[in-house]
Amino acid sequence: GIDWTPASATRGIPNPVRVQPVIRGVAYRYISRDEPTAMIMDCGLAPRLARLSDIVTEYGIDEVVHIGIYNYRCIGGGTPDSGCTPSQHAYARALDIHEFGLADSETTYNVETDWIITDGPVCSTRTRDTADQVLHEIACRMHMESLFNIVLTPNYNAAHRNHFHVDLTAD
Repeated sequence: GIDWTPASATRGIPNPVRVQPVIRGVAYRYISRDEPTAMIMDCGLAPRLARLSDIVTEYGIDEVVHIGIYNYRCIGGGTPDSGCTPSQHAYARALDIHEFGLADSETTYNVETDWIITDGPVCSTRTRDTADQVLHEIACRMHMESLFNIVLTPNYNAAHRNHFHVDLTAD
């Protein structure tokens, strides 16, 4: 159910594929683009995006705006060639989600502006309004359904204030 083709060899990506930007009726769009475009990723990430599409559709969402998938870099900066710990973005096995767009509407759920940072556990924290509630529910479903191995929210640290970081870190 995913429209994909093999992609050319790319540094860091074990099994690169080019995935078309509409997955199960949900458009995946890079934040600085007006229209969705094909995405290069490791083949292991693609089926996770298909399941994410199923989840967000339940909330009336038809667009996921992301900050990126592939970036050959380390956690905290630098490149994997320098011996630091590579980010899952270096393997194209991560996605940074900034915003969700509601179908047939200009309404969005924006992680940066709608997520309320709290001190308590993300999945049992009281939410402020509909946008905050939907964002919390999506983050918690990604975690509870083991859709990704890592789900970081704005509660994690300042570097993640404007997005959910999700990835396929082993173990």
